[in-house]
Amino acid sequence: MDLMAGVEIKGDEAMIQALAEFSKRNASHVKGILNLTIPLSESPVWILGQFLWQLGLSTESRRPMEDGQRIRYYRLNTLDVEFIQKVLDYRQRQREEKERKRYQEQERKAAYAARMQAQYGVEQRGRSLWQESITRDGGAQAQRGKLVQVSPLRPCPHAFFISVHTPH
Repeated sequence: MDLMAGVEIKGDEAMIQALAEFSKRNASHVKGILNLTIPLSESPVWILGQFLWQLGLSTESRRPMEDGQRIRYYRLNTLDVEFIQKVLDYRQRQREEKERKRYQEQERKAAYAARMQAQYGVEQRGRSLWQESITRDGGAQAQRGKLVQVSPLRPCPHAFFISVHTPH
């Protein structure tokens, strides 16, 4: 049953009854997780309303005559549903944007590593968050929480020759 699509329900439907019974049986857990007190004396529709309120939703009702009796039908408040749908859409776009940026950053790092490999013959080795960074003397020092890229650059073999044989 899709309440978000505007489907109406009656208070005596099996799904609402099952929700209320489950909630009453597990009232202490509901209180601990949602900080919502479920009194044993409350109706199934009231309990449903409390759960919906926790989600930022509310219900509307109508009472048409059926077989000489008034039956109450409930549906989600359309303004609440529209607002919640906008919030969910916004959050989905945010997640997608974050994932897109993460992917672009990975691509940028891979392109940089490929350029370094092609230009200098140097491979970059990423280290995990719990590994070490390089210190001035070439030793290792544990540094928590930093991603370190290590590139073993070798000195140019001609640099020694030039510095030794160049007049000062």
